[in-house]
Amino acid sequence: MKILEPLWGTGWPPLEWITGEVDVVFEPNFFPPPVRRSKLVVTVHDLSFVRNPDWFPKNQAARRTSMLMEAIQRADAIIAVSDFTADEIRSFCPQAAGKVHVVHEAPGPEFKPQPFDKISAVKKRLNIEDDFILYVGAIELRKNLIALIQAFLGLRKAGATNSKLVLAGLDGYGSEEVKKAALKGIQRGWIRFIGYLDQEDMPALYSSARLFCYLSLYEGFGLPPLEALACGTAAVVSRIPVFQEILGPHASYVDPGNLSEISDGIARCETEPLSSLEERVAWASRYSWQKASKQTLSLLSTVHENRA
Repeated sequence: MKILEPLWGTGWPPLEWITGEVDVVFEPNFFPPPVRRSKLVVTVHDLSFVRNPDWFPKNQAARRTSMLMEAIQRADAIIAVSDFTADEIRSFCPQAAGKVHVVHEAPGPEFKPQPFDKISAVKKRLNIEDDFILYVGAIELRKNLIALIQAFLGLRKAGATNSKLVLAGLDGYGSEEVKKAALKGIQRGWIRFIGYLDQEDMPALYSSARLFCYLSLYEGFGLPPLEALACGTAAVVSRIPVFQEILGPHASYVDPGNLSEISDGIARCETEPLSSLEERVAWASRYSWQKASKQTLSLLSTVHENRA
């Protein structure tokens, strides 16, 4: 596959030369291989590189935008992971509006409230002893982590929280700036970056957090907050359309550009979450990969039936 990818970037060779005749090709992103007669279905997760190219390394946003336009034009059907992303695609490429179908993402079945012994084992292995506020995701600028860090440090300095801030995830674009903003908190033992975690440890980490924070300026879906709810953990998130679509009334919404509002939201949610653990888990259960797979299979079947 790695040998073929550079060639496929030039539009050659067609996939069918390798696989033989194929009825429908499904690409779970928008980087499909070239095909000759096969029908094509692609998934678009977000248009962040179109809306905010400065969040990406030089030339990457333009390259992705060009690839997205080509994929949209070639595809016989397009899966969007949220109503918000579907609207974004229709706005970006109105002529493709009739090809867009929404299939929501979901937490895996492993994301559920965890027993005490499993939580204790994971916390011990990670050397987490105190109450903590959690972030999970890439350590990059577009996740608005500097605002989260500044708001958290303001709370700690004012004595409004005794929790630590734990950030889990791989370094991304601009991670150096994020960690620079956190330096004083790191030195005082208030902030920890714990890097990548195995999937099997994530449910226990979510379940043990006092609060989950996700203050992205833009998302196409935003899976970590839904995983947190599935584990019963209260969440403070950005007041952006996609989170309101996906999380409904079971998250606390704040203006991601207002440090005072972020601080107030964290302090309030630490002591008085909007809903109960049971209500958060029930809301998250509305989403499942079983449901998503059935919807995807139905769409693939429809595309196949319409094959000329």
